[in-house]
Amino acid sequence: MKERNRYLTLRFISPKKISEKEAWFTISSSVKKMYGSYGASTIGLFLSYFEEDNQVGIFRVSHNSTYLLAAALCFINTRNNQSIYIYSENTSGTIKKARTLLSKEKYNKRAKIIRNLLFNHLNANLDDDKLHT
Repeated sequence: MKERNRYLTLRFISPKKISEKEAWFTISSSVKKMYGSYGASTIGLFLSYFEEDNQVGIFRVSHNSTYLLAAALCFINTRNNQSIYIYSENTSGTIKKARTLLSKEKYNKRAKIIRNLLFNHLNANLDDDKLHT
Protein backbone atom coordinates (compact mmCIF):
# COMPACT_ATOMS: atom_id res chain seq x y z
CA MET A 1 0.00 0.00 0.00
CA LYS A 2 1.26 3.45 -0.88
CA GLU A 3 2.43 5.62 1.99
CA ARG A 4 0.30 8.74 2.34
CA ASN A 5 2.08 12.02 2.91
CA ARG A 6 1.21 15.35 4.45
CA TYR A 7 2.85 18.64 3.58
CA LEU A 8 3.45 21.04 6.45
CA THR A 9 4.04 24.69 5.70
CA LEU A 10 6.52 26.05 8.23
CA ARG A 11 7.41 29.70 8.80
CA PHE A 12 10.85 30.62 10.17
CA ILE A 13 11.16 33.85 12.12
CA SER A 14 14.66 34.93 13.05
CA PRO A 15 16.60 38.21 13.22
CA LYS A 16 18.82 36.94 10.40
CA LYS A 17 17.55 35.12 7.31
CA ILE A 18 18.36 31.45 7.22
CA SER A 19 19.23 29.38 4.19
CA GLU A 20 17.55 26.24 2.93
CA LYS A 21 20.40 24.15 4.30
CA GLU A 22 20.11 25.73 7.76
CA ALA A 23 16.34 25.23 7.77
CA TRP A 24 16.74 21.55 6.94
CA PHE A 25 19.47 21.03 9.52
CA THR A 26 17.50 22.83 12.25
CA ILE A 27 14.37 20.75 11.77
CA SER A 28 16.07 17.42 11.13
CA SER A 29 18.46 17.74 14.08
CA SER A 30 15.57 18.58 16.42
CA VAL A 31 13.58 15.57 15.20
CA LYS A 32 16.61 13.29 15.52
CA LYS A 33 17.43 14.60 19.00
CA MET A 34 13.87 14.09 20.18
CA TYR A 35 13.05 10.71 18.59
CA GLY A 36 16.42 9.17 17.75
CA SER A 37 17.50 7.78 14.39
CA TYR A 38 14.77 5.18 14.16
CA GLY A 39 12.00 7.60 15.10
CA ALA A 40 13.31 10.19 12.64
CA SER A 41 13.29 7.62 9.87
CA THR A 42 9.66 6.68 10.55
CA ILE A 43 8.63 10.33 10.22
CA GLY A 44 9.93 10.40 6.64
CA LEU A 45 10.96 14.05 6.82
CA PHE A 46 11.82 15.71 3.50
CA LEU A 47 12.21 19.39 2.58
CA SER A 48 10.12 19.79 -0.56
CA TYR A 49 10.31 23.55 -1.04
CA PHE A 50 11.95 26.56 0.62
CA GLU A 51 11.65 30.28 -0.05
CA GLU A 52 14.55 32.26 1.37
CA ASP A 53 12.87 35.62 0.72
CA ASN A 54 9.78 34.84 2.81
CA GLN A 55 11.52 32.37 5.14
CA VAL A 56 8.93 29.68 4.58
CA GLY A 57 9.29 26.01 3.70
CA ILE A 58 7.19 22.97 2.89
CA PHE A 59 8.17 19.76 4.63
CA ARG A 60 6.81 16.36 3.63
CA VAL A 61 6.08 13.85 6.41
CA SER A 62 4.15 10.60 6.59
CA HIS A 63 0.49 11.13 7.44
CA ASN A 64 0.83 9.38 10.81
CA SER A 65 3.72 11.60 11.89
CA THR A 66 2.47 15.16 11.51
CA TYR A 67 1.98 15.50 15.25
CA LEU A 68 5.54 14.25 15.88
CA LEU A 69 7.00 17.02 13.74
CA ALA A 70 4.76 19.59 15.41
CA ALA A 71 5.99 18.42 18.81
CA ALA A 72 9.63 18.66 17.73
CA LEU A 73 9.05 22.27 16.61
CA CYS A 74 8.17 23.24 20.17
CA PHE A 75 11.71 22.59 21.34
CA ILE A 76 13.50 24.73 18.75
CA ASN A 77 14.32 28.18 20.07
CA THR A 78 17.90 28.94 19.01
CA ARG A 79 20.06 28.33 15.97
CA ASN A 80 23.72 29.41 15.80
CA ASN A 81 23.30 31.43 19.04
CA GLN A 82 20.38 33.39 17.58
CA SER A 83 16.78 33.15 18.62
CA ILE A 84 14.50 31.45 16.13
CA TYR A 85 10.77 30.82 16.12
CA ILE A 86 9.28 28.18 13.83
CA TYR A 87 5.58 27.56 13.50
CA SER A 88 3.34 25.51 11.25
CA GLU A 89 0.90 27.50 9.16
CA ASN A 90 -0.92 24.70 7.34
CA THR A 91 -1.11 21.00 6.75
CA SER A 92 -2.10 19.79 3.30
CA GLY A 93 -2.44 16.50 1.47
CA THR A 94 -0.83 17.77 -1.74
CA ILE A 95 2.18 19.93 -2.42
CA LYS A 96 0.19 21.93 -4.96
CA LYS A 97 -2.30 23.01 -2.30
CA ALA A 98 0.52 23.77 0.14
CA ARG A 99 2.20 26.05 -2.41
CA THR A 100 -1.03 27.90 -3.15
CA LEU A 101 -1.52 28.48 0.57
CA LEU A 102 1.96 30.01 0.74
CA SER A 103 0.90 32.79 -1.59
CA LYS A 104 -2.03 33.84 0.60
CA GLU A 105 -1.61 37.41 1.80
CA LYS A 106 -3.05 36.72 5.26
CA TYR A 107 -0.16 34.41 6.13
CA ASN A 108 2.44 37.01 5.19
CA LYS A 109 0.61 39.61 7.30
CA ARG A 110 0.46 37.19 10.21
CA ALA A 111 4.19 36.51 9.93
CA LYS A 112 4.97 40.25 10.03
CA ILE A 113 2.82 40.70 13.15
CA ILE A 114 4.44 37.73 14.91
CA ARG A 115 7.92 38.91 13.92
CA ASN A 116 7.25 42.39 15.34
CA LEU A 117 5.74 41.04 18.56
CA LEU A 118 8.49 38.50 19.07
CA PHE A 119 11.43 40.81 18.52
CA ASN A 120 9.87 43.69 20.45
CA HIS A 121 9.44 41.26 23.35
CA LEU A 122 13.03 40.02 23.04
CA ASN A 123 14.40 43.54 22.89
CA ALA A 124 12.34 44.55 25.95
CA ASN A 125 13.73 41.58 27.90
CA LEU A 126 17.27 42.48 26.89
CA ASP A 127 16.72 46.07 28.04
CA ASP A 128 15.31 44.84 31.38
CA ASP A 129 18.35 42.61 31.89
CA LYS A 130 20.66 45.58 31.31
CA LEU A 131 18.76 47.63 33.88
CA HIS A 132 19.04 44.94 36.54
CA THR A 133 22.77 44.34 36.16
